[in-house]
Amino acid sequence: MGGTHGPCYHPNKSFFSNLNHNWGVVPVYDSLQAPCSGQSDPMSSSTSTAYDQGVTIADHVIDTETSDGFTGAKLAYIDLEPFSNSSSCTAAPKAFVNGYVHELHAKGHKAGLYINATQPGGIPFAGIDNPPDAVWIADYNGKNSAAPDAVDTSGTRTTEWTHDQRLHQYDQNRTAQPSGVNTSVQYDPDAVDAPILTNNVP
Repeated sequence: MGGTHGPCYHPNKSFFSNLNHNWGVVPVYDSLQAPCSGQSDPMSSSTSTAYDQGVTIADHVIDTETSDGFTGAKLAYIDLEPFSNSSSCTAAPKAFVNGYVHELHAKGHKAGLYINATQPGGIPFAGIDNPPDAVWIADYNGKNSAAPDAVDTSGTRTTEWTHDQRLHQYDQNRTAQPSGVNTSVQYDPDAVDAPILTNNVP
């Protein structure tokens, strides 16, 4: 959908309306990262400010959906790259995700989280006041399954987000030309057992 590190190719609703029903779309917003992640655009290390930044990003996501024609989408995943699992490092991203999810829920949207399976210590957001509705885990192991044991074997990840709440990005950088579309697209294949968008977005 966008963000500071958003995709270089940003199709709109007219592109998706031509896709056949074998394709689905996962809207993801790539924005502020944990302050100790080493990424170039960090969120604030202040938890109160990070929470407010999460709220601001959620509002921007909704504005982007509207401007792109996805007025009925009501779903967005936020992208967080790996960061240390120390308490001093996880405080800001927990606050950020808490604000992001709370604001999307307040506006009638579902909120997901994209995160890599290499995240140290597992996904630290299950216990926050407003946890994500679903997780989208990148683990390029070739297993076309969204089952918890397909993406990680640690207890943290296999016991949380288990009720139609997981996507597994099991490979990357494939190319295909979908039926009904006159251009090839690069995509990362996913096993899906969580909310996504179909091509007939209202």
